[in-house]
Formats: sequence, structure tokens, C-alpha cells
Amino acid sequence: NIDIFINNRIINLSSIKNNFTLLDSEKKINAFAQDDNTLWLATNYGLSSISLSTLNFDNTVYFRDSLEKFIPVKDIKIKDGKIYALTSTGIYYIEKDLIGPLTQWHLINLSNGQKLGLLDNELYVLTYQNQSCAVFKVLDSSFIQITYQPDQYKMRIIDGKIYLLGKKILILDANGNVLNSYENYLSGDKIYANDITELDGSLYIADRYNSLIRDFGQKISVASLFSDQINAIKATGQNVYVLHKTDDIDREYGYNAVISIINEKGDIEYFTSNSINQILAIAVDPQDPEHWFVSSDSTGLVEIQDRQIVKIYSGQNSPLSANNNNIKITYLQYDQQGRLWILYNSNTYPVIILNPDGTWQEVEASAVGVGKTFSSFILTSQGYLYAPVKSSGLMAINLSTHEARVFYPSQRIGSSINDIVEDKDGTLWFATSDGLGYLTVQDFNSPDFKAIRPLVQVTLNDTTIYAYLLDNANCSSIVVDDGNRKWVGMSYFGIVLLSPDCLSEEGHYNVNNGTIPTDAIYDIEYHSQTGVVYFITDQGVIAFRNDASQSKDDFASARVFPNPVRPYYDGPITITGLKQNTLVKITDLQGNLLFETRSNGGTAVWNGLSLDGSKPHSGVYLIICTDELGRDKCVRKLLIVR
Repeated sequence: NIDIFINNRIINLSSIKNNFTLLDSEKKINAFAQDDNTLWLATNYGLSSISLSTLNFDNTVYFRDSLEKFIPVKDIKIKDGKIYALTSTGIYYIEKDLIGPLTQWHLINLSNGQKLGLLDNELYVLTYQNQSCAVFKVLDSSFIQITYQPDQYKMRIIDGKIYLLGKKILILDANGNVLNSYENYLSGDKIYANDITELDGSLYIADRYNSLIRDFGQKISVASLFSDQINAIKATGQNVYVLHKTDDIDREYGYNAVISIINEKGDIEYFTSNSINQILAIAVDPQDPEHWFVSSDSTGLVEIQDRQIVKIYSGQNSPLSANNNNIKITYLQYDQQGRLWILYNSNTYPVIILNPDGTWQEVEASAVGVGKTFSSFILTSQGYLYAPVKSSGLMAINLSTHEARVFYPSQRIGSSINDIVEDKDGTLWFATSDGLGYLTVQDFNSPDFKAIRPLVQVTLNDTTIYAYLLDNANCSSIVVDDGNRKWVGMSYFGIVLLSPDCLSEEGHYNVNNGTIPTDAIYDIEYHSQTGVVYFITDQGVIAFRNDASQSKDDFASARVFPNPVRPYYDGPITITGLKQNTLVKITDLQGNLLFETRSNGGTAVWNGLSLDGSKPHSGVYLIICTDELGRDKCVRKLLIVR
């Protein structure tokens, strides 16, 4: 997909994205090259060109091998009237005025090419060989090697120099001579450089662990997550905690475990440790936000106070037990009594409680889950524990009577329960591999313990039929917001927002309607303090400002966002920190009504338009908020700039 920014306007060119003859993997755009008034695209199907005058596609050349499979073009450069296209098997080139089918192109055989570059009007190519790399200068239809390095690097050419970027930075001249090298920045930090660019005489380096570095010395902090590889996400108190997966390179740099911590303002800081393995779960003490328990895939239970490890609980100093003492704790949760509930791979009782006084309590009824794999659990308002069993149902425990049951879903319900949540009415909704189902407290006591899969009314070709809710959709996750609506994430179809009774759709966010960049949703987390919904995807975390949040007892924290509304902003205006069902009126200074609504939980949303559909002029406007009894009121001012 292509967006072109012109004078603060965005023009979208979706011809490649919407091409139904290509697979999604074949549509990837790998590089651009501009030649006068033409923009050339290197893609996984070949090359395409766009006229920058008309913004229309002019030429497309499909690159196919002898078996008619597409040959991805990794990079493209234009030199001396010729187009050079880099592929995994070599460099294809042709006079741009004679461009035609691939059979008319010339080929310079070269394996594992990664990047092209131009220096003093000479063409250079970076290649990978095993765990090393080499740079070649291309001479007509041949090439010569100018350097070989025993590691893999990325190549950029800036101001007559070749920069090789990786665990160190090498600066070469046109003949491959090393002009300078850096193994650490001037600040002493270790290097892992991903990219480099020049601006106003300074070099800016994008570094995997040091954010943005200017001129090898000045660190410029950028608020971002540690990485887009995520195990879990947890919203509790004022913060959101993102638990990251780490790889061999992370561990080499001392990052065995990493948590990105997002505060209510959106600022991000990190907790890192080289003594904990992959962190799978976190529980934050509701009485002390700096007192945490985290768990990993092998370390056991780790207690942290003020970002310092104070104790690690294992089979030697606690009742935690597992085969070979490899304790894998998958989920942690505090209850209202301040007790920490732990779900893990025990060979006796998978659920165990750590009391506030430091004593332990095993939940003996959980023995029905021995040998099963759990991902999470919920403690319901009615005194039950429910935990999805991987690929085989749902464990349920009545915590008062200690009766335990396992529900094995039929294919009609969905062979795998992926997530479960309790809504504001006490109904249990769960996401399965084939749509949604629900249970009530009474269902626990029924002889067959069967869940219900709701039917919804659908109109097709003027015919009304009934179908199962989200039939055939692999629903990976579900959360309930403060408006009792259900947010459902799906593996292939994005996110659906359902009404409180789940009988109508209030929103659908996917790639096709342009609201999110990917349809692969792994998990959802709702932060009731801010009303923000977080989606874990195959491309990282998406934060969505919801129109519902936890209601407040008064209007002390009521605020308007954004404020002021600037000329380029065309989105919703959100009022947060409200009481339940607050009446919100928006007027000008003369008292003329522009908009009226009621809050969803603690949030109200204005689309920024007057009652007649027009945009208000520049000026100051009043946000008048009144609780549903008419006894409490607040007024906030909003500035609109056109």
C-alpha cells in the first residue's frame, strides 16, 4: 500500500494492495527509486512505475523464473539511463527507454545480494555469505570485491562514503579502505545500528538498543516499545506493562528479560534484567505499584520491589513444584483480598495462592487440571475460577464448595477456547477457534455443563437468516470495556466491537477498511483508567483510544483531548474522567448548542461537527458536563484553530 504526502494531504494509491491476482506475500514493496518524474517500485512480483504528475501506474514488469514463480526484486537503482534490479540470483539491467519483458533484460550473476548503492556514479552491491558479508563494485557486466567482513551488516551510502551497520559501524571509501570504525558510541554504549541518515550536516543513527544517536555521541530518546516481539500485555493501575520476547542478540547485549512500561501520559520506560528468562506474566500489587511479581518460562516466581529483584521462589524455598524443577508460570493475578493467584505447570495442583503474610495455599480442586496446558484464568464476581485448557476445553472451580469440572467443547462450540472474560452482567464470554460462546453461573451446575453459542440475525439478498455469532472465525481474544461492549480479536479478520448483548456490531477494524495495518490479532488488553484498548498483532502493539472508560466518582480529573484542536486534526474529540452516564453538551460562548451526548462509562466522544454537520469556526467552546442526577456539574474549555 502506498501513501503520498503532498502539502499536508495524504493521497492513497491502493492498486497493488487491491490486486486480486496477486497473493499478499507477492505485493510487498521493498524499495523506491525516483527518476525525473517517475517513481519506480521494487516489489515481490517485479517492478512497477508511477507517474508523479498523474499519480497513475505506467509500467509493470513481472519477474518470473523458469517455473513461472515470481522473483522478488530487493532493490532498484537507476544509473546512466539504465535500470538495475537486484534479486537473490543477481542483478538484472536494461536501458530504461527499452524496458520490456524480463527475457529482454541482461543478468549479472550474483548470489545473496541484499542492497544496491550509488557512489561517484558507480554501482555497489552488498551480499551475504553464511554469517559474513561482502561489498562488490559493479563494472559493466562483471564486479570486483572491495571488502569482506566476518559479520552481517546493512549498507548505506552517504556523502561519498560507504557505511556498514551492525554490531559496529565501519566507514569505507569507494575502494573499500576503512576510514573509521566504531565498536561503541562516544557515550560508551554498545552499538547495534540498523540505519543511518544525514540531515543538516549531522549523522543520525537508528540503534536497536539506544534509540536515536546523533554524530556517534548524543542520545536522543524516542518513546517506543523495546521491540514488537511480545509475550503478553497487562493494564493495571496507572500503567500498561508490555512483556517482550527476547532473542539471542538481546541476551548477548544483556537483555534476558524486558518490560516496556507505558504511563497514563503515553511516556515509556523499560525494566530490564539479565537474570530472568522470558517473562510470561506480571501482577502488580494494588497497594504498591512498585511491588511486582513476574514469572518466566523456567525461573519460577520473581518478586520485584522498586525495580530490584528481592526474591526468587523456586522448588527449594516454596511449595512450587514441577518436573525437573522447571517451573513455568503462565499467569498471575491479585484478588480483592490482596492474595496472589498463580497458574503453572504443577504435577500436583496447577493453582496455588501466595497470601499477603507470605504463607502459601494450594487449591486442591485444581488437581483436575494436572497434565493440561493453561494460558490464563479469571476469578469471577460469583466466586468461581475459570481457566481455558489448551485445545481441550475449560477448567472451572467453585471456590466456595471446591467442586471442580472440566468442560470439553463440542465442534459446534469451537474445538479450542482461546480466551475468557466476565462481563458487567456476570455472564462469561469466551473466544474459541469457531466464534463466541457464553456460560452463566447456572450452567456450572447443569449435568452436561454445555456452553451456549448465540445466533444472530443476518440479511443476505433480502432474505433473513440466522447464523452463529462470528461463525468460522478463529477468535483469539476478548475483552469487555466499561460500556459492557465486547472487543473480539481474530487471527485473520481484525477486530470486531460488539454491543453489550453481542447481537449487533458497533465497529469492525481491519486492513480492508484502512483502520489497522494488519488483520492478525493475538491478544487484546483494555485499560479502564484511560479507556485505551491495546491490540497485540504480528507487527507490534496498536493503541486505540476507545469511547468508553472507567467512570469516576466526581469530575476532578475531567479533561478534553486534543486541546487545542489544530487545523490538521480531523479525528474525534474525547472527554474523559466523567461520571457514569454523564450528560455532555458542547456550546459556543453565546450558548448555542453544537452537540449533545452521554458518556460511555467515564468517556464521551464528539466527532467535531455541529448538529448541522458543519465544522465549527475557530474559537473557544464550552464542554458542559452534568451527572445523571443533575447534582454535579463541570465546565471545560476547548480551543479550535482552523
